[in-house]
Amino acid sequence: MIWGYGHVVYFFAGALLAAGLGATFDVINHHSQLTTDQAGQYVAAAVALYFAGLWLVRDRFMPGGWPLLPAATLALWGAVSGIALWPVAALCLATLVLRAWLGAR
Repeated sequence: MIWGYGHVVYFFAGALLAAGLGATFDVINHHSQLTTDQAGQYVAAAVALYFAGLWLVRDRFMPGGWPLLPAATLALWGAVSGIALWPVAALCLATLVLRAWLGAR
């Protein structure tokens, strides 16, 4: 059940990412009243959902799969707090590199 319905999280994260990128492009082209940080919050929320869904469906069964949860938490924290997306992206990338390094061992 979790495997089947867990993929809904992926599809929702993809739709939220498309909305976030669309809002970002509207901000860049001056067609929106949002700020760049507000549009980036949609992108960060989509990344958080994707990481959480990936952990739920796949990585919770794998040894060394735990770093996706802190990455999801960091991305969600970035979305909620409204800080710039680049530091959150760097921390998420570092967490995923750690996950890949632990998985290779």
